[in-house]
Amino acid sequence: MSRMQRSTLARRAWPRSVTSAALGLAFLLGAQAVFADSERRSARPLRGEIGPRDAPAHDGVYGRFQGDLFVTLGAGVDLGGGARVGGIARALFFHSAGLALGYATALGDADVERLGFVGIELRPLFLPRFALNLETNGPLVDLTLDSVAIGVGAFFAEEQGDASRTRAGVEATLGFGVPLFAEARGPWLEARSALRPALHGPAGQVFVFLSWYEPFLSPLID
Repeated sequence: MSRMQRSTLARRAWPRSVTSAALGLAFLLGAQAVFADSERRSARPLRGEIGPRDAPAHDGVYGRFQGDLFVTLGAGVDLGGGARVGGIARALFFHSAGLALGYATALGDADVERLGFVGIELRPLFLPRFALNLETNGPLVDLTLDSVAIGVGAFFAEEQGDASRTRAGVEATLGFGVPLFAEARGPWLEARSALRPALHGPAGQVFVFLSWYEPFLSPLID
């Protein structure tokens, strides 16, 4: 083949080579664009899923899983047949059930001069509500409702004019609290009413107190 013929063939093949290279480059760029678009689509939440903008403002727990055990200490005024000042301590497992004990002494004249109590406390609303995802996304409302507590225990009292004898009996209690910081941990304003039929004076007393909740032990649930 002469030099002229080879030159003619090269000139004819050049456009086809350029066209092939351009088509190959366009294919690669198009494939890269499709891959990038598929990644963006897969990163979007599916219909019915919760995206970042749709995520609830609260988790319904409000810090109650910071520890397995919450210890509370409180002080306030016990009313009913006179006024007494006293304190209360509790240990609540998962913020739902535990032990409570307290003591109060009279300010001046009172039907019950000294009073002590110990018992169990149950808060039946929190765990079922949390398991059924029934939170209102309002921490103040959720925590207050979940704090409704029922209890039973024993009391020991000295009534006025009967200091030589300590009266004992069974008590039934009902209480609730309001978190001042809208969190499980921290200060609460609480009320605890107790029915004590064995007392000679008013059988019902109400203990209004300010308490602090603090988590302890490593949480089992993150």
